[in-house]
Formats: sequence, C-alpha cells, structure tokens
Amino acid sequence: MSELKEIVNAPEMVQAFGKTYEIKRFTLGPLTQAFEYVGPLGFVLKRLMALPKGDDGKPLLTGDDAMDVAITAISISGPSVMGLISVATKEPVQWLDEQEPLDGLAIFAKVVEKNLDFFTPQYIEKFKVMFGGLMDRIPTLGGEQSTS
Repeated sequence: MSELKEIVNAPEMVQAFGKTYEIKRFTLGPLTQAFEYVGPLGFVLKRLMALPKGDDGKPLLTGDDAMDVAITAISISGPSVMGLISVATKEPVQWLDEQEPLDGLAIFAKVVEKNLDFFTPQYIEKFKVMFGGLMDRIPTLGGEQSTS
C-alpha cells in the first residue's frame, strides 16, 4: 500500500498558520524552484542520509536528532528554509515572515521528508548516467584537449 501511495504522490496534510497544506514530493516545477534553496542545506541533507536506518530503510530519527537537524538548517541558511516552505505552500516569503515558527518548521520537516529520497545514491547514479555524455564532451569542447 505504501508503494501505491508514493506512486501517485499522495500529499500529506500539515496544519499550519490556520490552514491545511498538502505537502507532497516535488514535481518538476517546484523541484526546479526548490533547488535554489537546497544547495546551502546540503550539509543537513547529508547528515540526514548518514543516520542509522531501520529495517524499512528509513533513517532512525530521535527527538534530539530532529531538533539538531532543524537548528542546523536554520543556522546554516534561514532564507533557504523559508524558501522551501514558500515553494511547498505557495505562500510568499514576506507573509511567512510573520507566521508561527513551529508551524513553519512542521512544514519544513514534511518537505524534507517527502523529498529526501531525491538525494539518495540511487538518484545520484541516475544523474551520472543522464549527464555522463555531457561530462565526456566538456573537455573536448572547451578544455585544453579541444581540436576546434
């Protein structure tokens, strides 16, 4: 059943800011918007991926781990956290500035949870395959090895 849920990208509801938001895995449009904010949070994502995993393959996240991830993310790049929340909720950052912090962190946590598998080794391998031909051509088109 959980596989079917992920196949159709079923949203999970998050109550925040007096509203209900549907948080789901980013599709292409939101993903491209979110990448602007993901770079500064790469360290946090790597820490999440390094956590011990349970039998189901999911990271085992304790309360202390969760607090550490949230504090680290905000301290590394608060604007990136705000940007990801904005992309997920379609709310302007200026409006989010005045909202309840714990509500925002609830959305941020769900956004990371729903999209974390994008940064797994399996996806990274797919990127290598997709862009392998491009990487092979770069030295011949603009580097010292170019004959043109």
